[in-house]
Amino acid sequence: MEQIIYPRSAHETMCGWVHLPRFVDKIRLHLAGKLHADYQENFTKGFDGAWLKAAGLPPKVLIQIVKNSITDGQVADWVARNVPERPTRKRSLQRLRPQPGPR
Repeated sequence: MEQIIYPRSAHETMCGWVHLPRFVDKIRLHLAGKLHADYQENFTKGFDGAWLKAAGLPPKVLIQIVKNSITDGQVADWVARNVPERPTRKRSLQRLRPQPGPR
């Protein structure tokens, strides 16, 4: 039986960006060949795609940055230097993320 390695919560932030830590986890799992099938269909689409659009990056760029980094701090430093501050886009992502609790 395959063990599922879950990415971090979509509510965690990095450089003020929601979903970025989760996306970084998914990229690392993908690169290691361990991204569970449940996540593969929407990899770089859905909320991942919304993050990429808000950041103004194509998927290949962020995947390469994560691939060439060892720590989250390196990814965070790259994002802070290379992704323009877009407070309205950051807020729009916060509104899109799933809300915790019962519905």
